[in-house]
Amino acid sequence: MGRPERPLDPEAGPVQRFAHELRLLRRGFGSPSYRTMSERTRVSVTALSRAASGERLPSAAVVRAYARACGADPDVWEQRLNAVARQADARREDGAGAPYQGLARFESADRALFFGRDRLADEALRMVREHRFVVLVGASGSGKSSLLRAGLLPRLERFAQDQGCDCELTFLTPGCRPAADYGRLLVPRREGPERLVVVDQLEEIFTLCRDRADRWRFVDQLLAARDPASRLRVVVAVGAGFHGRCAEHPGLAEELDGHTLTVGPMTRAELREAVVGPATSAGLRVERELTARLVEEATDQPCALPMLSHALRETWRRRRSGVLTLQAYEETGGVRGAIARAAEEVYGSLTPEQTGTARRVLLALITPGYDGEYTRRPLARAALREWPDPEVPVVLERLAAARLVTLDGQHAELAHDALVTHWPRLQGWIEESRERMRRHRDLAEAARDWREHGRDPGSLYRGARLAVADALFGRDRGDHDLTAGERAFLSASRVAQTMEGWTSDRTRGRVRGLVLALSLALMGTLTVSHIAWQESRVVERQRGLAAARQAAALAGRQRVTDPRVRALLSVAAWRLSQIPESRGALMDAFGSAESDVFAMEGLREEEGAGAVAAAGRAATSRSAVPARQFLVDSGRALLVASAGTWSTWDVVDRRRTGTGRFTSAESAAHVTAASPDGRTLALTDPRTGDTSLWRRAPDGSTSERPIVGRFVRFGVDGASYVMANGSRVLLRSLEDDRVLFATEEIEPAPADANDPDPSGAPADPTTANSPMDTPTSHPAPGARLVALCRAGRPLLLWDTLRHRTRPGDWRAPAASPAYCSLAFSPDGTRLAVPTPTGTRIWDTVTGRRLADLAHGRAEHLAFTPDGRFLAAVGGGPELTVWRVASPAAPVLRHPLTDGPVTALAWDRTTPTLRYLTGGAVHTLDLTTPLITPWYDIPLDDVLLSSDGALLATTEGDRFHLYDTESGRPLATLTAPATGGPPLMSFTPDGGTFAYGTGGPRSSVVVRDLRDRRTRAVLTPPAGTDVRAIALTPEGDALRLTRTTADGTLGTELWDIARRVRTGVGRGSDGPGAGPVPETMAHEEHTTYPERTAHAERAASPSPTALSPDGRHQATGNAYGEVTVWTAGRRPGTLVPAPADAPACLTCSRVTALAFSEDGATLAIGYGSGDVRVWDVDARLPLGGSLRTAGDAVRTLAFTPDGVTLRVGGVRAPLQSYTVDPDRIAARLCTRAGPSLSPEEWRTYLPDAPYRRVCGTRPADAPALPPT
Repeated sequence: MGRPERPLDPEAGPVQRFAHELRLLRRGFGSPSYRTMSERTRVSVTALSRAASGERLPSAAVVRAYARACGADPDVWEQRLNAVARQADARREDGAGAPYQGLARFESADRALFFGRDRLADEALRMVREHRFVVLVGASGSGKSSLLRAGLLPRLERFAQDQGCDCELTFLTPGCRPAADYGRLLVPRREGPERLVVVDQLEEIFTLCRDRADRWRFVDQLLAARDPASRLRVVVAVGAGFHGRCAEHPGLAEELDGHTLTVGPMTRAELREAVVGPATSAGLRVERELTARLVEEATDQPCALPMLSHALRETWRRRRSGVLTLQAYEETGGVRGAIARAAEEVYGSLTPEQTGTARRVLLALITPGYDGEYTRRPLARAALREWPDPEVPVVLERLAAARLVTLDGQHAELAHDALVTHWPRLQGWIEESRERMRRHRDLAEAARDWREHGRDPGSLYRGARLAVADALFGRDRGDHDLTAGERAFLSASRVAQTMEGWTSDRTRGRVRGLVLALSLALMGTLTVSHIAWQESRVVERQRGLAAARQAAALAGRQRVTDPRVRALLSVAAWRLSQIPESRGALMDAFGSAESDVFAMEGLREEEGAGAVAAAGRAATSRSAVPARQFLVDSGRALLVASAGTWSTWDVVDRRRTGTGRFTSAESAAHVTAASPDGRTLALTDPRTGDTSLWRRAPDGSTSERPIVGRFVRFGVDGASYVMANGSRVLLRSLEDDRVLFATEEIEPAPADANDPDPSGAPADPTTANSPMDTPTSHPAPGARLVALCRAGRPLLLWDTLRHRTRPGDWRAPAASPAYCSLAFSPDGTRLAVPTPTGTRIWDTVTGRRLADLAHGRAEHLAFTPDGRFLAAVGGGPELTVWRVASPAAPVLRHPLTDGPVTALAWDRTTPTLRYLTGGAVHTLDLTTPLITPWYDIPLDDVLLSSDGALLATTEGDRFHLYDTESGRPLATLTAPATGGPPLMSFTPDGGTFAYGTGGPRSSVVVRDLRDRRTRAVLTPPAGTDVRAIALTPEGDALRLTRTTADGTLGTELWDIARRVRTGVGRGSDGPGAGPVPETMAHEEHTTYPERTAHAERAASPSPTALSPDGRHQATGNAYGEVTVWTAGRRPGTLVPAPADAPACLTCSRVTALAFSEDGATLAIGYGSGDVRVWDVDARLPLGGSLRTAGDAVRTLAFTPDGVTLRVGGVRAPLQSYTVDPDRIAARLCTRAGPSLSPEEWRTYLPDAPYRRVCGTRPADAPALPPT
C-alpha cells in the first residue's frame, strides 16, 4: 500500500480546494492507485499524486490526464483549472491588510505594526534630544530605515506634542547631487521652529554622487547643525560597510566616534515580538512551532529582518483559518527562500516581452560599484516613461504589487537590497551586465553634463569612448533603457565624430615602400639566426632533461640516508626541467614523514678509545653494527656500548655528549637493558646468568654493583626496575635499590612455553636465557602495577599497593599474549599486549578489552606521552601508529626498508617518533596525524564539490553544506530516513546538489544551490536498493547505481525535470559507470587478472571521476587498481595500489578519485588513508603517499588553480595539501636550508653546471606567496 495522502483544508485557499476536488473525483471512481492511473495515461505517478497534494496548481496536461484516468471530461476540468488559477492570482496580488511589510520599509503610518525595536527607538530619541548630530550605523537589513520612520518619528511627534513645542521634520536621501538639491534645507536660521533633518542612506553620497566637492559640501552643511544657534538637528543613517568612507571627512569622523547608535541584530525576545506582535494586532495567531523556527533561523543572521518580514508576509497569504502555520511557512521557501520564490512567481507570470522589460527595469534600479559592491538607485519615474518600451508601466505595477519595487509620487526604487542578495536570477543579471551598467551610469552623467553646459561639443563622446558606447547601446544592441536625453547625446556624438573624420584622410601613405625594403633585408638574417638558436635550445633541453632525471633518481635513493640532500636534489630536479619525474621527486620529499636520519658508520677499533663515529648527514657503510644500541632520553639520545666502551650521542644536534670505558672489555657485550635516561645499564653474563647494575653519576663517575636476580627491565618513568629472583619477581627502586614489591611464587610455565617462535621472530634479549618458570615482567609508570607475561599463558597484573593480582578479562586462556613486548600508557590505565594478529589494548582499571589493532606481529610497542596514540612495529615491512580512541584504522603506515627495528621512542615535547634500525636513528615528523583532531562520533559520509569549494557532510537524515575556504556553514538539509547509506552528488560547477538515503525505500532530493530551491524529489520504485548517485555535468539527469535482489549492480538514468527513468544499464565499472549518459548503453564487462569478481557484481559501486575537459575517466576497484579510460575506450593501463599499503581489501580499496582542472593530474584515495597523485599522460606516480590524518579517504577535490588538494574523511576534519610544485619547492628550501654546496653538486650532478636552487626563483616560475 502507498503512503496515505496528507490531509487538506478546502478552506485554506483555491489551490487546496481544487486539490480536494481532484481527490473527490478519484474517490468517486473507485480510488484507483496512482500507478494504475499512470499506466492508463502515460503520465508519471509523481506528477499525478502532486496534482492532488495542494502544494501548487498542476499543469493543464496533468489535470487532463487525471480527469481522463478517472473517467471525467478533460475539457471541463481544464476550464475549472483556469478559473482556479485566476482566483489564485487575484489572491496572490491582493496584499491589502497584511500585517507584515515584506521587503518594503515601515512608514510612519505603520507604527502600529512596528514591533521589536522599542528599546532602540527609545535610545534614538534620547540621543536626538541630547545631541544635535546623531549617526545610526547598521548593516544592510538591520532595519535602519524602518527604525527612523516607524520608531523614531512617532516618538518625536509625541514628544513635541507633550512638550508643546513646534518642530519641522524632513526626510531625505542624498541622491546624485545632495548639496545642490538639499542645501537650502540645511541653512542655519536664528528664529522660527527647530528643524530636524533625517538623512536616510547616507552612503548614496559615495555610490551615486560622483562630484567629490558636492559630496563634502553636503557633509559640511549637515555638520552645521552642531552649532547650538543653528536651530538644526540632524540624524543620518549609514550602512556599516561605508563607515570607513565616512571617516575620510574629519568632522564626520569625529561625530562617528562620539554620537553613534549601532543598529545591531534583534535579540531572540525582540525577534519573537516582531513575529507575534503584528499578527496579534491583526487578530491572527502564529503557531508556536513557527515562532520558534523563525526565531531560530533569524538569530544572528545578516540581513535577517527583511527576509523574515517577507517570509511572514508570504506565510500570511497562505494562512488557514486565521492561523499562520509552519506548513504554510515551509511552502514559501523559508526565511532564505521566500524572496526568491516570490520573485520567481512574479517573473514566471510575465510574458516573454515583459520578462525582458523586467530585467531592464530592475537593473536600472541598481548601481554597481567598482569594488564589486552594489546599492539601490532611486530612478525618476519620468525617466522610465521616456523608455521606448510600452511594457514598462505594466511591469512596474506588477513588481510593486509583489513588494519587489516601491513607487512613490516621483521615484521607483528596489524594495530592499536583500532582493539582490537572495534572488539568484537577479544576481546573475548583475554579473552578466555589470560592465554595461557601469558604462550606462557614465553615459547618464556625461549626457547630464552636456545638457548643463549648453550642449557644448567638447562634452561629447569621441574615439574609444564612443566606440564602446555604440557597442553597448547602439540601436542594433538595444537602447530600450536609454532616456531621450541619453539617446540625443549619443546621436550628437556620432555626428560630431563623422564631421571630424572627413578632414583627416589625406596625409597617409608615403613611407610604405621604405618599410617594405627594410623588412626583406632583415628577413634573411633573422632566418639563419633562428635556426641556430633552435638547435642550441634542443641540445640544452636534452641536457636539462637528463640532469633532471638523474637528480630525481638520486633524491629517491636518499630516502633512508639523508632527508636534507633528498629535498635539495628534488628541488634541483624541478629547477633543471619541469617533467613528471622531477615533480614526483618534489612531492615524494615533501610528503615523506622522514625528517632526519642519524646514521652510525660503525665501530672503528683501530682508534684507541674504540669510539663510535657519527656519519653526520649520510652513512657510507653499515657493515659493522654496534654490539648494543639503545634509544634513551625519549629518543633524543643514542647510547652505544661496544668493545668495552660506552658513548652517548645527541641525535638532534648530532654531537657526542659522553664517552668512557666499562670495567672489563666484555661488559659492553653483556648490556641487556638501559634506563630511560641512559645512566643505568643492566649487564648480564650469558654464561653464568649473573647480573649487575652499571651506573653513571651526574659528575661522570661510574660504578658497577652485582644484584641477586636476573632479567632486569626498567620502568618507563625511570624510577624503578623489575627483576626475577628465582620463581618470584621483585620491583625495586632505581634510586636506592630497596624492594618495593615482591610477587608470590610463580607456577612454572608449560614445557613448550618458550619454544622458538615458529615465525622466526628473534628472542627477546631480556628473556632469551630465562628458565621456564620465570616470566617477563613490566612495571607501570608510578610503580603501582607490574605485568607478568609468559608467552602462551594468561597475563597476570599485580597491584603493588594491595599486593594482589587485579581481575580482568586478560586472565582468560584465549587472551594469552603471543609475545611479551608489553607497553603501559603513561598514566598506567592502558596496557598494550601483542596477539597473534596484532595488539590488544586493555583497561587496567576495569579489566575490559578496549580495542584490537590488526597489524601483524608486534615486537615493539610505545604509547605517546599523552597516551592517545600507540606505535607498533614487528617483523613486517611497516611501522604503524594508531589512535587509541578510534582504532578502526591506523593514522600512519610507514614503510621500513632498512632492516628490523630494535628500538622505538616518542619525543616528549614534539609530535616526533624515532626508531632505531640498521645502526641509524630515523626521525618521523608526525605533526599531521597526531595534531589533527578526530571526531568523537564519525560522520556518515562526506563529499566535496569538483572545485573543492563546497563540502557536504551527513549525519543521519541531516545533510550539512560548508564553505571549504572559511569553514562557514551554508545550509542544513533534511532527507527522509530510510536506514540506507547516504547518497550525495554535486554537479561540476557546484550549482546543483543531490542528496538522500539509499536502501529499498530510497528517495533523492535535487536542490539548486544558487536559487536555494528544490528542483525535484526522485523516488525510485520500491525494492530498488540505491547504493550511489551521480548528477550529469549539465545537471539535467541523475544516474542511480542500484543493487537488485540477486546482488547485481545496475544503473538507471533519471530525467530530473520530468522525474522519469530514461535508461537502464548493468554494472558500475567501465565507461558506463561515469556520469556521461551516452555511454550507459555501451556497457561492457570488466575483469581483472586472477580476480573472480566481475564489474557488475560487487559489494558497493566503484569510485569514478571524469576530467573537466571530458578526455579521461578513471575507475577504481577494491584491489587498489585504477583504470583510466580515454575517448570511451579502455587503454589497458592499470594503476597499482600503494606499495606500502597492507594487502587487505579494506585498506587497499580505492575509495575516491579526482582530476585536476586541466585533467593532467589524478588524485587517488584509499581505504588505508593514503592519497597518491599521478600524472595522467605520463602514467607516473608523483611521489609517495601524502601525509594524511590517517582517516580512510572518502572524497577528493583539486582547487581550480591546481595549487591545493582537499581530502575529506568521516573521522577527521577536512584537510588541504599543497600540490603546486613551485610552492612545494619553496617550502622544501625553507625546511632543508641553504642550497647544495658546489662540492655536493659536483658529487651528485657532475655533468650539470652548478646553480643555486634555493633562495632564487627561476625566470619562468611564478612568484610564490609567503608560506
